[in-house]
Amino acid sequence: MTIEELMSRELVTVNEDTPIEEVFSVFAKNPYHILPVINKRGELTGIIDLDIVLEILLLCLMPRAKYTPLTARRSLGENAKDVMVTHPVTISLKSTLKDASDLMVKHRFDHICVSENGKLVGIVSKIDLVKEICRRRKKISSKENQD
Repeated sequence: MTIEELMSRELVTVNEDTPIEEVFSVFAKNPYHILPVINKRGELTGIIDLDIVLEILLLCLMPRAKYTPLTARRSLGENAKDVMVTHPVTISLKSTLKDASDLMVKHRFDHICVSENGKLVGIVSKIDLVKEICRRRKKISSKENQD
């Protein structure tokens, strides 16, 4: 099975120039853990995750010793481009279930953006992988019980 068969195609994205308050609003209204950021050509340029959002929103509660230059820069960000993680790890449409799971386990990702020719075409999550693996195990188990 390829990632193309498994990925979610219904995407919510923001543009690089989306105001930060609108980014917060998108997270507040949707059950997403990451938000892909695209440029005017529809190319994936970064991602914003819930950790970044919480870091910005709860900055006043963070001990000063935990401040980093990146935290300071993000806290002053006015739009998605200012706070996003640049150069997100992506996977291609033709990648396999194993490719995706290896990448997620190795880098401790919960989601990976799927791109084709630089354009964002989908997202695959650990939940997607777990559901598919469980479906396959159940199918194998039922075949074994029939034999």
